[in-house]
Amino acid sequence: MSQPDKKLLDGLLEFQSQNKFSLEAWNSRGLNPSSSEMTSFLNDFFNKCAEQLINEINNNSPKKNRREILKSNLSLLDNENYDTEEREFIYDLFYELAGMVGINLGTELNKWLYGELYQKLLDLTKKIEPKEIIDTLIQPCTKCSLNLETDVTKKNVDESGNKWYIVKCKNCNELNIISMGKDVKEFSIKNYESIDWIMKSYATFEKAVEQLAQIKHSKK
Repeated sequence: MSQPDKKLLDGLLEFQSQNKFSLEAWNSRGLNPSSSEMTSFLNDFFNKCAEQLINEINNNSPKKNRREILKSNLSLLDNENYDTEEREFIYDLFYELAGMVGINLGTELNKWLYGELYQKLLDLTKKIEPKEIIDTLIQPCTKCSLNLETDVTKKNVDESGNKWYIVKCKNCNELNIISMGKDVKEFSIKNYESIDWIMKSYATFEKAVEQLAQIKHSKK
């Protein structure tokens, strides 16, 4: 059995140690702090959520378990119990925690913050609005040499450049690792399927290769 990711665990422990709703944190958002009872409850809430993630990682559980933990905890918070500023603060902390453990929770968070109708409209807008392709990234598949193509539709320094993407070639089904440029913000994939992704801040390329090997082994 492989060893748990120490850097990831250290990051979660650091997250737990922080006073996430400190006066400084509220001031940095230009807001007055909520009641001490509210902030104490939320601080404990996020620490317990992080503890559940730590346990899953220590047990080498499947990555999908992390998503279920995050979704389950998010569902425990009724957004009607919080004002707009508190909801946005909660949103940002969940987004941070999800990113740390390599989970894209954007859709669930948008539904929680804005409502399901907003998310449906957002999804519909993405489908009907054509986007101009400003660049195309090409990387040959390591097995069949097919050029795996990524159309870039927007550039700006963004988190997409901070991820290792594990993808599957549609021609031969081989798994590959792709890294977007640091200035790539929005993109669409053409002849491959995205399987998983890992934050570079928590994994070197060698770690990404290990993750790739684990996925290949689990599919045998």
